[in-house]
Amino acid sequence: MHATKGDRLVMHGRVVGQEDHVVEIIEVLGP
Repeated sequence: MHATKGDRLVMHGRVVGQEDHVVEIIEVLGP
């Protein structure tokens, strides 16, 4: 997976009725 600072990642809820979570990348570690 490639991500850069400021990217947004959407994690869909695994349970019916659970809201999606949107997180923002604030730090990138590794190559």
